[in-house]
Amino acid sequence: MSELHRATLQNIADQAGVSKMTVSRVLRNQPNCGKETRARVQKIAKELNYKKHPLVSALMTDLRYKKESQFKPIIALLHFDQHKEELHPNLKNMRRGIKESASMQGYDLEEFYLDDSRMTPKRMLQVFNARGIHAIIFEHSAIPNIELDIDLTGYACVATKYSITHPVLHRIETSQFGSILKSVEKLRAYGYKSFGLVLPGNSESISQFRRTGATLHAQRDFPDADRIPIFETKKLTPESIKQWLDTYKPEVVMSQVQEVYDVLVKLNYRIPEDIAYIHLGLSNRDRNIAGIDPNWTEMGRIAANQVIDQLNRNKVGIPKHPIVTLVQGDWVDGATLPRRSQVAASY
Repeated sequence: MSELHRATLQNIADQAGVSKMTVSRVLRNQPNCGKETRARVQKIAKELNYKKHPLVSALMTDLRYKKESQFKPIIALLHFDQHKEELHPNLKNMRRGIKESASMQGYDLEEFYLDDSRMTPKRMLQVFNARGIHAIIFEHSAIPNIELDIDLTGYACVATKYSITHPVLHRIETSQFGSILKSVEKLRAYGYKSFGLVLPGNSESISQFRRTGATLHAQRDFPDADRIPIFETKKLTPESIKQWLDTYKPEVVMSQVQEVYDVLVKLNYRIPEDIAYIHLGLSNRDRNIAGIDPNWTEMGRIAANQVIDQLNRNKVGIPKHPIVTLVQGDWVDGATLPRRSQVAASY
């Protein structure tokens, strides 16, 4: 049968010449079904590519053991990183978006940590199965290139960003490429002639080098003398960034981490008098700083919506053709990037 006409219990019953109740009992491995009938029903179900609907199955299980069902479906939010008391504001925003969207659609959200020494992917799925959980959101991690040996058959799944590389899932990502282009458009409109991008840590491998690609693309429109090499470093130090600034003298510095702004202040650069600054990952903690709000809250909402949609359509398991959803960031004006004429007038 086609994707638009999925096999039902009645389809199987009609072909097998038995009742729908008999089909249901066979597929739930209930007793009192003859061997020949069981084999015929299972064969037809396989030929028709019959798939149980995870929500319906969970609800019916609940009803069998309770007079009145109190079933409420659960979405699992899976963390790779250790539990932290103080989360980055963008992660807080994303989790808030997931919870808001899940709650509005009648779902609970529960959090699980894969870094726990007692937790393995196999054990995790056992817990999910026992709890009737059929939807998983794999949360973004600071660890790049995470590969999991995991059987996701029967689970609706989505990943946020690109830290998990195997299995390949539907994912929600912020538009780093678009954020760079939007920032360059703004700085040029405000009268600046050069900019430099600072990339600490593993950020580029996780984002699949989108900021790098956008920067090199944007700089094609700048004169050779105004093209500043990207400063990419595993460990950001005041000495290394000062050497880069003294060598290339960018009018504007861009980065996605707060640490870069803090280092500039520590080096006694006056912002924006000595150098202007654009933050590519603004959150609610960044006040009066110019840059891009990448909309992590919306990323969370979309992640919840996607796994719920998969459950509703019974479209579960590792996708054959994974879809990447890009969330566009919003430009936010701030004191760190005034118009160039305003800076000159202040001298």
